[in-house]
Amino acid sequence: MIGFSLPAIASLVLLAAAGSSTDESLLRECDGANIGKAIRACTLLIEGQSGRNDEVAFAYFCRGRARNLEQRTDEAIADLTKAITINSGLAEAYSERGRAFALLHRFDRAIVDSSEAIRLDPKNFAYRYNRANDHFQNGQLDEAIADYNEAIRLNPSAALLHMNRGIVLAEQGLFDDALSDLNEAVHLDPTNSDGYFNGGSFYQQTDHLDLAIGDFGEAIRLNPEAIEAYKHRGEALWKLEKRDGAIDDFRQALRLDSTDKEALRALRTLDAVPSGDKATTAR
Repeated sequence: MIGFSLPAIASLVLLAAAGSSTDESLLRECDGANIGKAIRACTLLIEGQSGRNDEVAFAYFCRGRARNLEQRTDEAIADLTKAITINSGLAEAYSERGRAFALLHRFDRAIVDSSEAIRLDPKNFAYRYNRANDHFQNGQLDEAIADYNEAIRLNPSAALLHMNRGIVLAEQGLFDDALSDLNEAVHLDPTNSDGYFNGGSFYQQTDHLDLAIGDFGEAIRLNPEAIEAYKHRGEALWKLEKRDGAIDDFRQALRLDSTDKEALRALRTLDAVPSGDKATTAR
């Protein structure tokens, strides 16, 4: 499940309002979307050490967040730890470090950091959402639902919250509640192919194959490169003995990824591997 990584604009505004002694353009670049430029600007701020401590903490946080995006996870954790050491009240640094630990599958440690972020900023729905994801990955389904509930209370219009809560409810066997959440996610964001894919997966799991095929089709319409949707729709068509349609979907999955072993295995079973396809060498 995807975690939220929020921009530090609020921190930047606070720094500017406090009368920052550092070039504001450098602060903005450090907090910018261009990862390479952000890391360079943050490094200049850190190495210069000419600003106040909160500016340096901000720079460590932004560089840690950028390194997280680059999946330089250990370096990100080091930067975020430094930010927290300088400013122990920086909730977003705890949250971002929690995301880094989650990337390393250290979910217990991620939960600790998310919990501290929540303590510092209890009205931030993203911190609740991230901790819910960590609880889910850690097999703590009740705790995950409790955090999703609170995140939705704080931000009821966020489709991703409903979608992920629906996934966990389905894991718990609460299918009616799960379907309600998955439908709400699609209602809130009808252009998100993931919402339809998860709805299709739910229908497939509960053996409503025609409905599953419909949702997978919509996911593909919104994202023609949704390889998992092709494979799942192919499986549903296959189960309904619609062999030609299943073959078409598995072949399309192979066109998108010629090394996909699941699609290749299905086509071999259907005796429909494309001749000369380099995917036939996959094992």
